[in-house]
Amino acid sequence: MTNFRSGWHDFPDTFIAYSESTISTHQEYMNAKAGDIESALKLVDELVTDEFLIRLNNFTDDFENVSVLPVHAEERLGRNKIPIAYAKSIQETLQFELEVNIV
Repeated sequence: MTNFRSGWHDFPDTFIAYSESTISTHQEYMNAKAGDIESALKLVDELVTDEFLIRLNNFTDDFENVSVLPVHAEERLGRNKIPIAYAKSIQETLQFELEVNIV
């Protein structure tokens, strides 16, 4: 099976807040990935930078009604809480809507 991604014209692929190697070596990573929301909030608080949030905010300035949709991730150890912690950080800082009912 071949996976491919349709083009969205000038829409950027992603905004990277931190590298995978940075997050996976964080002391709270395994607990957050296993479903501990407090660990996920600590991890995100330490790793999400003002520079990233400014870039994201500048990008979304041209759009109305921006919502943050966290990825629901079932892991072997539990439901990964990093996506919701990340989404909550963006929502609280940039005042976007948080949508958790799309799965």
